[in-house]
Amino acid sequence: MGGLLSKYKTNKNKEASGVWVTFDSVVNDDGTKPSFKVKRITVYERAYQAQITPILAQLNKLSKAENPDALEFVEVNKRLFKAYINNFLVDWKNVKEPAETDPETGGYVCDDDGVPVCKEIPFTKANAEELLCDPDLIEVSQWLMKQSSDVSNFLIGTRETDLKN
Repeated sequence: MGGLLSKYKTNKNKEASGVWVTFDSVVNDDGTKPSFKVKRITVYERAYQAQITPILAQLNKLSKAENPDALEFVEVNKRLFKAYINNFLVDWKNVKEPAETDPETGGYVCDDDGVPVCKEIPFTKANAEELLCDPDLIEVSQWLMKQSSDVSNFLIGTRETDLKN
């Protein structure tokens, strides 16, 4: 299969069940990198489109306002991210709290191998909303939404991350 089909034909199973994407720009204190399993956002997701249309209209209105209300902007973004989380975020791994520090030494609390101990945050929709709706993590939420929209993550064929996972 060549041409357009080989470049843009997606695997419908990957779209529906999700693919793992790694947030390479972040390394946990124990050396691991957070990974997220995301489904593909398509124009066919009518329920999602219906959920976000009024949210996007409100964001557009705020972005055009001369003096937009920062708190309102944060709240509208939270609604957008919650809609995304509930429709397209399937799972995560290596999403962890920072390593604990030893009050005596000021260094990390480490396991027997000398690796800092980082507590894994279990994946639940509630944990995802709490974490990803934090205004300080807006770039992470936006990155996840972009990954769900990036056709290259869902193409037929083997991706590098498919081999790893």
